[in-house]
Amino acid sequence: MSEVEISPEDEARYMEIMAAYDEAMRREAERISKRRAADHHTNCRDCGKFTGKARWVLKDSALAKERNHRPLCESCFDEYDDNFY
Repeated sequence: MSEVEISPEDEARYMEIMAAYDEAMRREAERISKRRAADHHTNCRDCGKFTGKARWVLKDSALAKERNHRPLCESCFDEYDDNFY
């Protein structure tokens, strides 16, 4: 298999994209870390197990109010065929 040469411009653009992605991920992790359990549904809707902060559902959200949306733990989430619930 032959090596592909990457132009300096393409490499610079790639580095810009990766830096922006890293910054977005850092901001998301910071936003998640500030969540308070009192403001969110924190237990799995199927088994009742406590879920990680990334899965919490805001109690005041439209989905939580109108459709009774609750988080799923990882093992319950994997049990569904269509994971877009």
